[in-house]
Amino acid sequence: MRVLSFDPGSNASGFAELDVSRDWGSPVVIRYLAAGSVPSTRDAVKDLIVNSEAEIIAVEKLAGIAYQTKGAGIVSALIASSNVAGMIAALAYAEGRQVVEMPAVEWRRMVCGKPNASDKIIKDVIPRLVRMWPRRSNCHERDAAGLAIAVAWRECSAARKAAGGR
Repeated sequence: MRVLSFDPGSNASGFAELDVSRDWGSPVVIRYLAAGSVPSTRDAVKDLIVNSEAEIIAVEKLAGIAYQTKGAGIVSALIASSNVAGMIAALAYAEGRQVVEMPAVEWRRMVCGKPNASDKIIKDVIPRLVRMWPRRSNCHERDAAGLAIAVAWRECSAARKAAGGR
């Protein structure tokens, strides 16, 4: 399964595309395909989605509670990022892709074991989980990768349960 995930931002959005494979009875293997930043414009995001072979488009669902300690100026950025997240989801739906939204606290809990995992923890965890993860990456690319991992794990678990496994 391929997952293309986005960490939406008001000017640019981080993205990561991962391939997640699993043979029943063996561990999940997560491979790096691409990561980077894309301008948060309709055309740039649509090009990325259209040119991706991902079955699932994951978008970080923004929650105001996560930003309450970062000051009043964050409110306008939060609103702009929320608009970008909605645009990404709408473009993915229009392309017939499955869209999954997940808040940062949820994917951070699943991937790092802590809902408030710091960027340093994420920087340590992502290269351990993703084969061929580049040595240099920014926090938005790693956040997008963490989201993709959590979504893939959840989808693999749901598929296994549907097939009668544990």
